[in-house]
Amino acid sequence: MQKVRRPITIIFFPFLTGIILNHTFHLFSELFSYTCILSAVFISGIISFKYKNSVKAFLVLLAFVSGCFYNFLENDIVPTDHIINRIKSGEDYFLAGTVVSIPQEYEDRTSFIINAEKLEKDGRNFAVTGKVQVNIYDGGTQVDYGDRLKFYARIVVPRGAKNPGGFDYQKFLKHKGILLVARIKNDLFIADRIGGAGNSFLEWIYGWRKMLINKINENFIFPNSSMLVATLFGERSSLTEEIEKAFKYSGTYHIFAISGFNIGLVGFIFYMFFRIIGCSPSTASFPSIIAVVFYSLLAGMEPSVKRAMIMALVYFVSVIIKRENNLYNTLCVAAFIILVIEPNAVFDIGFILTFAATFFIIYLTPKFDNVLKFIPFRYVRGLVSASLSAQIGVTPVLAFYFNNISLTGVLANLVAVPLASLIFGTGILFFFCLSLPSILLSYSVKALDLMLSSMLEVVEFFSRLPFSYIRVFTPGLFEILLFYVLIFLIVSSKGKKLLQVVLIAFAVILTCSLCINLFPSLGSDELKITFLDVGEGDSAFIEFPDGKTALIDGGGTYDDKFDVGEKVVTPYLLFSRIRTIDYVVLTHPHPDHMNGIKAVLNNFRVKNFLEGCAINNSSPNYSLIKKMIQERNIPQKRVMRGEEFKIGENILIRFLNPSEKLCERGNGFFKNINDQSLAFQVIYKKFRILFTGDIEKEAIEDIISRDTELRSTVIKVPHHGGKVSVNYQLVKRVLPKIAVISVGTNNSFSHPSKETLEDYKKSGAKIYRTDINGAVMLRTDGVRV
Repeated sequence: MQKVRRPITIIFFPFLTGIILNHTFHLFSELFSYTCILSAVFISGIISFKYKNSVKAFLVLLAFVSGCFYNFLENDIVPTDHIINRIKSGEDYFLAGTVVSIPQEYEDRTSFIINAEKLEKDGRNFAVTGKVQVNIYDGGTQVDYGDRLKFYARIVVPRGAKNPGGFDYQKFLKHKGILLVARIKNDLFIADRIGGAGNSFLEWIYGWRKMLINKINENFIFPNSSMLVATLFGERSSLTEEIEKAFKYSGTYHIFAISGFNIGLVGFIFYMFFRIIGCSPSTASFPSIIAVVFYSLLAGMEPSVKRAMIMALVYFVSVIIKRENNLYNTLCVAAFIILVIEPNAVFDIGFILTFAATFFIIYLTPKFDNVLKFIPFRYVRGLVSASLSAQIGVTPVLAFYFNNISLTGVLANLVAVPLASLIFGTGILFFFCLSLPSILLSYSVKALDLMLSSMLEVVEFFSRLPFSYIRVFTPGLFEILLFYVLIFLIVSSKGKKLLQVVLIAFAVILTCSLCINLFPSLGSDELKITFLDVGEGDSAFIEFPDGKTALIDGGGTYDDKFDVGEKVVTPYLLFSRIRTIDYVVLTHPHPDHMNGIKAVLNNFRVKNFLEGCAINNSSPNYSLIKKMIQERNIPQKRVMRGEEFKIGENILIRFLNPSEKLCERGNGFFKNINDQSLAFQVIYKKFRILFTGDIEKEAIEDIISRDTELRSTVIKVPHHGGKVSVNYQLVKRVLPKIAVISVGTNNSFSHPSKETLEDYKKSGAKIYRTDINGAVMLRTDGVRV
């Protein structure tokens, strides 16, 4: 019988392929899955018996079917007593369950996961199972791991991706085994709380974690306290957005993600300590394993922590059995164990980044080390080589998920990683000093303060450099594959003419692909309009037939805590491969229409800016937008009722509001500004769409009284469908086939109003709502929609 040298690679890759294919194409039904497994075992057994050299065939087929089956069990089988089978999304229930995660405290909420146990509704009780993500808003109640809670909450099925290229929250939770979200208004809705219902050992561990975090907060001030907690425990909820951006843009954010870096440091510190005192590699590995497991529990055993722990344990076991030289095999074993435990881990960005970085560090570091021999110090050369290798490995992944590529990451990590390592080691020393004389504690605090401040200064310096990072389009899977193939060909092409020829061919293909993506479309016969789901706000993107583009408003929030422009509008535009916007149109300067434009001006080339009345607005965001426009020398134009202009040969824009009369009324923050909104028709052949901003009664009546050509195929319903903009005469005059309402889920304004919905239903219009349908995308050739 043929000896299989590395059976794990023969098992791992087919197993991985099975998981991915079943997840993508849903190959299995329940009956079919069991039939496939039995058939695979039977057929593979016959092949192996008849052909002595076909052990590989048996392993490959069995691993592939097992991967399919594992994914099927994880995602397609829901127990009959699962809570999702007992609830109607959007309704309120009493729910009892046990907290099974470390609660995360944010500015506006506390979040944790419970194992559901009992559901109550209208006097009826049901025993249920399943994990539920729980969010408590406006509360001060202390919730801990192991607490058994009973509370009154609205339970919903989370929404999927709201916009093309956007974050899919439903899929994210599903991959963690969570199908529902419970929203508790405040802690007054918690009816009962009993501690000690969880694992007693974990409660003891998490109690220690809580105590240590409290000690950090007692001895350090912000931002050093938050950075130390993030570095040691991965707890990032108290970091400001500015600090997070600095670390992300400089390529050093991995320092705060408890993963291979932190777990590896713990293992390294303990392993080297026991080696220095004379222990053999095998002996030193045992206490290192204990330290890694204990620290992983202390860090919360999140998925990224669990993955890093498994990788470290597999490595130390390979040292014990004297197989540590085969790093690729060790990596495959770790990945295989993780996927057996969590089949959905393969779709988690943390898993992908961890293994991409680790693989390329193993693969490329020795090669870079040879090339960089001019660097005198071996440690520095090794750090540069490893950083370059990891950066190359994760670049396509970061581009795909975040549309960001750090250009200063290698240099920043050259300074930040050693500093973070010192901070980590000194942080452990700080905990030991808590029980020692105060002078030692004082020295450790001063040392940590100095190192943390230095790290922040270094990171902020690199993040502020011109071109410290670049925004990129979302790459396709084909482009990602081409990138990795090119890397492998470049590395292996030395002295091999055939590979050099292939390398040139791939380079040509990649260049062609980039040219297609970098240069705008030459145009088509279609007009494309996308109403983005920006919550309780407005933003629409238009792609004209000649290739020009327009953004109508940028969304936003009144408290400006969530950057809609950066986190919703920008990802959509990059996913759509947009680099230049010909027209940015601000209908009126209210935060829910205006604030997102800041990020658009930062991230894209804008050719023209249009707005209506000359408004004396003291809003800091409006002032900032106007300043950014002036600094970028973007042409500005105020447009009024009666003005028209053409885009290309077939597009006509007719402005219907504001009139001079409405502009002269003054600049009251809400009412007058709403009535001063830009309203206009986009006309393409026989197709017309009416954009209305937030016009209310006075502006609507003014438009109706003055304009006879209001009939439109599509209308963007005024003011999010609010009651103040209800006017059936407008509906009758426009007579739309499609009515689009841009509105936020569970908004506090009760938008859209019942009257608005009734008016458009009565007219026969088909209603689309962003809170229900997500982004609404329309395409027309000027006749059909």
